[in-house]
Amino acid sequence: MPRKRVLKTQWREQKRCTWCKTIKPINEFYEIRTLGYARHAWCKDCVRAAARDDYWQRRKYRKHGITQEVYQKLLAAQDGMCGICRCEPTEEFPLALDHDHRCCPGKRSCGKCCRGLLCPKCNQGIGLLGDDPARLVRAAEYLRAA
Repeated sequence: MPRKRVLKTQWREQKRCTWCKTIKPINEFYEIRTLGYARHAWCKDCVRAAARDDYWQRRKYRKHGITQEVYQKLLAAQDGMCGICRCEPTEEFPLALDHDHRCCPGKRSCGKCCRGLLCPKCNQGIGLLGDDPARLVRAAEYLRAA
């Protein structure tokens, strides 16, 4: 039996979702703007379902070597707020797990060097200041003097 030939126009109009394994129109996939006309591997429905299913949260726990229970204990110990500025997390900006970069220099951590939960601004702020307490004190003094 001869193999069915797919025209190039058909190939551009449809794509198979790697999550649900269904073939859908190309507009059902998010565009990757940095790669030109490339599209994500998951369809929009599967991306939304994964977000609702806390897929990204579970991925975050694996990345930092902790369980969801440890995260919840840290969150309860901080009354559900950022450890520095005491702001409450939102869906758009959840609290990030802060870890000691002297123990684990990369983006991943072993799970033993977790310091607490911070909002994205505070987490980036101390990261950009090199996790150096003396530098943070000098920054605070600079702001007080201004």
